[in-house]
Amino acid sequence: MIGHTHRKGQIIVLSGPSGVGKTTIVEALLPQFPEIVRSISVTTRLPRTGEVDGVDYHFLSKSDFEDLIQRNELVEWTSYSDNYYGTLHSTLESATNAGQDVVLTIDVDGAVQLKELRLSCLLIFVLPPSFRTLEDRLRDRQTDTEAELKQRLERAKAEFDLMKHYDYYVINDQISEVVSNIKQIIEVNRFRIGVDLIQAIEAKISPLMFATRHHDSVSDVTGVDDDTEE
Repeated sequence: MIGHTHRKGQIIVLSGPSGVGKTTIVEALLPQFPEIVRSISVTTRLPRTGEVDGVDYHFLSKSDFEDLIQRNELVEWTSYSDNYYGTLHSTLESATNAGQDVVLTIDVDGAVQLKELRLSCLLIFVLPPSFRTLEDRLRDRQTDTEAELKQRLERAKAEFDLMKHYDYYVINDQISEVVSNIKQIIEVNRFRIGVDLIQAIEAKISPLMFATRHHDSVSDVTGVDDDTEE
């Protein structure tokens, strides 16, 4: 009997335009999934009011971030509005090797990089109910100048075009509904047959197959089944 195999954690990616509510979704999702941890990205942008270093982001200088790039310590990174954003290899490896799922809130550039690396990822794109709703949410944050707001909206249009690279999409209209939809996606994806699962099963099956072959070879030579009573 194969029984339970050690499951390597899955990488869950939430992407979508700025202001679509990715952080709010993750904050509502995590209490319902104690086995999921949030990946803390590294960035060179300044902390916003209320943000804490090591909790919301790892805030770095530009030179420190570029050192990470040179040392190939980032699994994905991008630049936006003169700031860097990225994800550390060590963050993903430590969690997934321990069997924990990791959720990343990254932009489409980072998600495409993960896919190009052929990492086993669940890619979910978060859409707003409408483009007007997205604009209203960005204005309500009151963190951007008019020029910055326009830049974010233009970028959102470009991000919509890259949604084809994702596995699923959800619409963030009501937070309870979108969290429920993402929960279903995560639970179904755990039964997806991937390389990690196949390797884990093969590790358990191989000794059994060897034992079976050994049993058969003994029977062939002696003409007697080795567990047959005389």
